[in-house]
Amino acid sequence: MSEALLAQVLAEVQALRADLRRAGVVADAAHPGPLLEAIAQAVGARPFTTADLVRHANEASPHLLAVLCGFVAKPTPRSLGKLLSRVEGQELAGLVVQRLSGESAGVIWSVKPSGLSPNP
Repeated sequence: MSEALLAQVLAEVQALRADLRRAGVVADAAHPGPLLEAIAQAVGARPFTTADLVRHANEASPHLLAVLCGFVAKPTPRSLGKLLSRVEGQELAGLVVQRLSGESAGVIWSVKPSGLSPNP
């Protein structure tokens, strides 16, 4: 394949991925706002562990599971915890992830509208 053709194919693939991200079909790891929105829709401002959230997604929330799968290849408590840690304290889509405490069962998280107190 020539370099010109390869560059053209690469540009097309990048444009298609951008179209899919805008349509909400493919998650953009650099912009996890839709993930926080899905979590907030599923659990509100209630505290949760990533294990509880993944279990809820698998058992009762196909939408949340689909969104999780868009951000982490296989939603596990560990992979979700790493993602939440990366965006902790940042305002995304008007929401903020807060680490409330760490317990033997795992970290307790909350997703709340930005500007609210970290206390549950």
